[in-house]
Amino acid sequence: MNDIDQIYEILLGQDFQRELFGDLKKLKKTNSGYIACCPFHDDKTPSFSIDDEKPVWHCFAGCGNGNWIDYLTRKEGWSFREALEHLATAANYTLNTTTTPLSQLDSQQKIIETVLEEAQNFFIHSLHNSNKADKVRQYLSKRGYTPEIQSKMYIGYYPSQEVVKSHLIQKGFSNEAIQQSGLFTTGFGTTHTITIPYRDSLGRMKGFILRSIDEKITPKYKFSSGTEKDTVFNAHKAKSSQQSIIIVEGFLDCLYASAEGYDSLVGLGQTTITDKQVEFFQKREQVSIIIALDDDDAGKKGTIATAEKLLPHNKKVYVLDSYHGHKDPDEYIRAFGIESFKKLLNTVLPYPLWKTKQLAEPLEQASSAIQRDIIKHSLFTHYLTVTDSVYASQIRNQLITIFQIDNIQFDKEIENLRIITNRQQAQTIYKKALTKGKDLLENNSLEELQEHLQSITSLIRDTYISPLPEPYTLSSFKKDLSETVTGLQTGYKELDEYITLKPGTISIIAGRPRHGKTTFMFNLILNLIRNNEKKCFIFFTYEESRKDITLKILTNISEETISKRQNINNIENYLHGNNNSRPRINMAFETIGNLLNAGRLQIYDSSHTADELSTIISTLCKNNSSIGAIFIDYIQKVKIAGKYQSRQIELQKISERLLECAKNNNVPIILGAQLNREATSKSRPRLENLRESGDIENDANTVLALYNESVEQQEDTATQQQESEKIELEIHILKNRNGVSNKSITLMFNRPILKISDK
Repeated sequence: MNDIDQIYEILLGQDFQRELFGDLKKLKKTNSGYIACCPFHDDKTPSFSIDDEKPVWHCFAGCGNGNWIDYLTRKEGWSFREALEHLATAANYTLNTTTTPLSQLDSQQKIIETVLEEAQNFFIHSLHNSNKADKVRQYLSKRGYTPEIQSKMYIGYYPSQEVVKSHLIQKGFSNEAIQQSGLFTTGFGTTHTITIPYRDSLGRMKGFILRSIDEKITPKYKFSSGTEKDTVFNAHKAKSSQQSIIIVEGFLDCLYASAEGYDSLVGLGQTTITDKQVEFFQKREQVSIIIALDDDDAGKKGTIATAEKLLPHNKKVYVLDSYHGHKDPDEYIRAFGIESFKKLLNTVLPYPLWKTKQLAEPLEQASSAIQRDIIKHSLFTHYLTVTDSVYASQIRNQLITIFQIDNIQFDKEIENLRIITNRQQAQTIYKKALTKGKDLLENNSLEELQEHLQSITSLIRDTYISPLPEPYTLSSFKKDLSETVTGLQTGYKELDEYITLKPGTISIIAGRPRHGKTTFMFNLILNLIRNNEKKCFIFFTYEESRKDITLKILTNISEETISKRQNINNIENYLHGNNNSRPRINMAFETIGNLLNAGRLQIYDSSHTADELSTIISTLCKNNSSIGAIFIDYIQKVKIAGKYQSRQIELQKISERLLECAKNNNVPIILGAQLNREATSKSRPRLENLRESGDIENDANTVLALYNESVEQQEDTATQQQESEKIELEIHILKNRNGVSNKSITLMFNRPILKISDK
């Protein structure tokens, strides 16, 4: 018994079917197993059968059948290896890679791919040579596909299941491999005979999509096991294109364009994009996407649905508005050629403008004031959702012209609609929040309830439709210039030649552990205190206690060295002794006491969430107009209320909150940040070394990275070398908005007294 069989045996004994298929709709126990709605088609009546004694499933509606590994590879998009390892983990089974290496298990999948490749060659040969393919050839010819184009499209003819199986057996494939290939779905070779090869994003053959030549037969397409409707078709070719990705409905549209040498088309297989397909586009480097669905009502509705799902992922969406009397790209290219189609792409409209045009079209047929008001409401609602100020301005002018109103009336109507929309959104959110909050309260989950309420507040703020900003005029520019506050200097002569700590911005001080990030931050805050007598400065520490930070600052001020290796501990012991033998320490104690008591130096060590921290900073700034800067050590330690898909997204949200806080309070915020351990002594720090950085480097006005070669050398050699009392500390300017970057300066770091000074 091999690994796979043993895993199946364990899981069957645990009734693992309930967990594996538990998310399927209408899952119900039967005498022989389970039945549920099929996840591979729009199943209203359960047609998906799950065996009780074997690790197999079958869809009676024609979506195929297979084992549990087939199910996971198809449903989750996993590789054979990933699916097997998932099942092994569930079974608490250690794969015996010494007797059955994963490479051998992978080879089983490769055998299936080889079967499919051979079937593909056979289908193509059958299309061009079989007498029984006459009707298919006639159909393709009527569509305008010449034999040469058919070959370039790699489409074929499925003769019959008996003929296909016989051919594969003659080629030496086992019955098991042939059955596992998924080539024998109901309807293959009878109602559906045109074969379309389906390859994954890496170009590996995964199955076939078969089309019927009879337009009366539904569904038009059927899929073999290994293929699924919610993947992106032709992704393996479009991935290498440097142009915008073009989304079309049909599979043949993609293949025909590729046959003509244009590989930028990908197919949805339907009129509306699925969530899984959105994930594919989300990962793409290309920012611009052109939607070119069929020019009919379903295609237009699908265009809106597709665009609305893509826009939140920072994609620029355009729409091909017309095919000049033709239904889709396939028809247009056959009529006018691929070069004409490329020129047609130059006429695309930005989605916000295209949707405005679509919503306004019914006005020509509107015969009553009620109809016009309904259309007007939909157009004004659309305007509220447009975030690009250029497009918003164009739409605004169009609507003012269409409805013959002036700017004042337009603004009044828009503001009223915005208030209504915001209240409706808030009402929906609050209803859901109250339901969940009531459950948490009844279960006495007060901490979770507090987090829930904070996340709801953030959600309402993020979903509210805000007014579009007013245009920036010359008078506004002059006013801003007159009110501009000069940034703070760091107190380091060479560094001040390049940067300042500007109000309303974030600056990042990044470093690897032990490189001196925190030390540099409190050296910087001491420089600011000395050079700005009327200002006070705030230090939020998330890593160390306020006592430890205060002790380190005292050590810095005293410049006293009791011991090179244990200086801070010795100074702390000295302070416990309450003696006067070291006047510089006593003077430093008095100095830092004055700073703390006067509020010029404020140190906090409570671990607040990002929202709490922003509120505290805003309150402090409101109560004290002399606050010069805020220091936070460090951002990766800050938490945020709510649940997000990854820590990277959490950090992005935290960065956004803190940047908003800096702007609202017109105060510089200096963030500590940890560099990841890939930044080694062999290379100096880079922006990408910011651990789980999210967008923090994008939000930052300045990014400084510390590099301590002495520490790196110690870690590289893994030996306890004698540490020098004074070492060089490199400060790399990785980002400096509107200034010089990729510049480094060298400071001197006196380690026993934690003092960083000009060289």
